[in-house]
Amino acid sequence: MNIECSHVLCGSSVLPHIGYASTFGFFSGGYVALTAIVLVDLVGINKLSDAFGVLLLFVGIATAVGTPIV
Repeated sequence: MNIECSHVLCGSSVLPHIGYASTFGFFSGGYVALTAIVLVDLVGINKLSDAFGVLLLFVGIATAVGTPIV
């Protein structure tokens, strides 16, 4: 998604790049911060480590398979 969104900024000054990077980083940070909170709500605190491991397994598989396709 970063490549699709950032092509608009080609040839422009540095200020739009700073705005885009800060917006992208802010919302990406929200995803990272909320992952553990959502997992605790779904599976409970006792199974958090197992659920986080399974989540990272599927994220890794999706990254390995999806990256060459895109």
